[in-house]
This record gives sequence, C-alpha cells and structure tokens, in this order.
Amino acid sequence: MRRCVFAMAASLLTVAPAFAADLARRAPTPYSGGPIAVTDWTGLYLGGHVGWGWAETGYFGTVTDWSLHQDTNGFLGGGQVGLNYQMDNWVVGLEADITATDLSGGTSDPAVPDSRFDAGINWLATLTARAGYDFSGVLVYAKGGVAFADQDLTWTAGGESATADTRRTGWTAGGGVEVALSPTWSARLDYAYMDFGADDTVFTGSVAPFTLAVDQEVQALKLGVNYRFAPVPPVPPASRPY
Repeated sequence: MRRCVFAMAASLLTVAPAFAADLARRAPTPYSGGPIAVTDWTGLYLGGHVGWGWAETGYFGTVTDWSLHQDTNGFLGGGQVGLNYQMDNWVVGLEADITATDLSGGTSDPAVPDSRFDAGINWLATLTARAGYDFSGVLVYAKGGVAFADQDLTWTAGGESATADTRRTGWTAGGGVEVALSPTWSARLDYAYMDFGADDTVFTGSVAPFTLAVDQEVQALKLGVNYRFAPVPPVPPASRPY
C-alpha cells in the first residue's frame, strides 16, 4: 500500500508541471463584441455658425467730458476653420472665424436737439487659441486671442451729417461646449466676448471734421457645426484573457 501511494504521488508530480505549462500556453479568448468608438479631436476641421450678438458703443469727447452710450444687437452668421491636437483627454488647437453681422442701432443726444448717432458692425473676425477637456465625446473648452471688426458710424443733426468707417482690432475671450455626433461631425455652442477699446475716430461729412473717442464691446452667442477631416478610426478594445 505504501509503495502504491508513493507511485501515485510521483505520477502527480510528473504530470502537474506539464499541465500547468499547457495552461500558461493557452491563447486568450478574443473579444467577440464590435469596436468601441473613441472620439479623437485631432485634425483639421471646417464648419459654419449662426447666432445672436450684442454690442455696446460709447462716444466720448476728446476735449470735454461729454459722453453718450448706445446698445445694438442683431443676427450673425459665418464660418470657421481650425486645427486640434489631442493628448489623452486634453485638446489644444487654433481657430479662425469670420462672421457677417446685422448689429445696428442708434440713439439721440439729449444735449443736441434732433441729433442722432447710428452704429453698425458689418463683420467680425477672430483668431484664437483653444484648450479643452474631452468627457467621452463632449469637449468643454476655453479660448482667447485677437479680434477684428468692420464698423460704420453716422452722426446726423439739423440736416447735417458726418460718418466714420473704421476697422477695429482688439482682444477676445470665451468658451463653449462641442459634442461629437459621429466620427466626422460635431455640434457646438460657443460664446465670445470682444473688446476693441476706445479709439480716436474722425467724423467727416457736411460739417467740419470732428474727433470722438469711440469705445466698442461685442458679445456673441453662436450655434455651429464642424466637419473633421481624416478622423482617427474607431479603436477596438484590447484582447481579454478571459
């Protein structure tokens, strides 16, 4: 009996290493599900936008303490082009946009009978750097950079008039949320604040030229869509050992 027990133990000791080696050599069971789409914001994109804008224009005397303010608002629409680069969940990039606007309005000067100032912004453009964080296909971002505006100003009083057509340069800051709709399409809600400061502006017309300091601030809320070129294809999960 003792010899029989020893013989069985010896057999187990001989077979066990081979069986363990066979388990170690087993190939992992491949994942049988479909690929899991992973949003990658890296690449060039092109898109369009529509929205609404608000602007505040301030007029200030250059030799007196006279001042006047007016608010304007209106629709806007345009396009944008940009380039993103994604590092893990962080996304950085550059974007340029141009927007045609219907921002216009006027106000009267209580100190001068029948006088009126009218302001209109024909277009806006920005060049910004963007930085954001991707929450599984939802990109929350902030942006900042330089802004440009084309503005028409008109003064009228007692049958006389004077105008000033200006190009303004300032700074902009804002942010937004962009949602991936597919590997190539995304939609976003974007906000931008633009400040062009107070520039000395010369009005000319049927009266002697005069100069006012004109301050301009603009806010824009835009709904847009983007098409991303050459997107990274969906990434399948790694094979699982079970």
